[in-house]
Amino acid sequence: MKKRKIAFVINEFGFFSSHRKKLVHYLSSFYDVTVITDLSNYTAPEENERYQLIHLENNKHLKNPFKFYFFSKKFLNIVNSIQPEHIFYVSLENCVFGAVMSRFLNVKKSFFLITGIGSFLEIDSLKKFLVKNIFCLCLRKFSEKEKTIYIFQNNNDAKDIENVISTKIEKAIIRGNGIDINYFSYTNRNIENNKIAIKALYASRLLDEKGVNEFFDAAKELKNESYNIDFSIAGSYDKTNKLSISQKIFEEIQNSNEIKYLGNVENQLMRDLYHSHDIFILPSYREGLPVAALEAASTGMPLIMPNVPGCNECIINDCNGYLIEPRSIESLKKAIKEIYKNKFLISKFSKQSRLIIEKNFEISIIGKKYKE
Repeated sequence: MKKRKIAFVINEFGFFSSHRKKLVHYLSSFYDVTVITDLSNYTAPEENERYQLIHLENNKHLKNPFKFYFFSKKFLNIVNSIQPEHIFYVSLENCVFGAVMSRFLNVKKSFFLITGIGSFLEIDSLKKFLVKNIFCLCLRKFSEKEKTIYIFQNNNDAKDIENVISTKIEKAIIRGNGIDINYFSYTNRNIENNKIAIKALYASRLLDEKGVNEFFDAAKELKNESYNIDFSIAGSYDKTNKLSISQKIFEEIQNSNEIKYLGNVENQLMRDLYHSHDIFILPSYREGLPVAALEAASTGMPLIMPNVPGCNECIINDCNGYLIEPRSIESLKKAIKEIYKNKFLISKFSKQSRLIIEKNFEISIIGKKYKE
């Protein structure tokens, strides 16, 4: 029997590889799947994969209207050659693009995957105000209700987007992309010897909104208070990104005696990094659903994150970690101290982290929801 065709539109291959590769691999058992993404920096051949990759340059850099026209034309040609029944547009920017393109495509359904809205709702400049209104206009005017379904990773994002575009939408909540619990295998953390240092890990891009400043400040203060904790930061820094931390802070992190900066760690090395640390900390201001936190939990890491959308989907407070106050260094320090002074909690939280992933986020559970 011939498989039905579906396509995913994802800006960067790296983002696909780190966040959705396992999901697409799972779905390709049931569908003929094509991933349209930027393969500019991708040279290694795919091995034992059932899906197809097609190159389309990243649209984030196409600010020129003429270039955008040719980009759109190329995209339409690719989709018409594939002829998928369903298209999944991944990220808010791609959803806006997909809303416009859907008027020119003959597909049964367009799925808009809002992976997170970050600072989209925060208006602190004229540019942000204009971008927000253009996005909302496109989503409101070009989304055909009978042919469009929105997929969110948490209820807060769903409510906020529905409010901001001022219209009812057909939507589903699917919590993430699924975790391969066999790959991100479990190791129980059992630390009760006060002489052994606790190893705390932050893993994310070095953006202000990811809370890296709060993590760094908390680490410095706790080390100055003589807490036997080893702090590590793993994540890429892009000085051209306006959302990144300042160059001054980045240099302080690089040269710090209080934390170890590991740089940008490749996806295939993250599993070992989780296994070599004891607790995972991500003081992000808002998330769709943080993949690194779910992967860390699958390996048995207790979590410390703020009680904000996305982050609070990963933690049952005082069960597999602690929910803290957002943007609060003192609240973060308090949670770390609580685990440090009661090291038996690490083993307890470790087991619960794994159980939460097995019950709610395992790849087959999430994959079945996409099939539905």
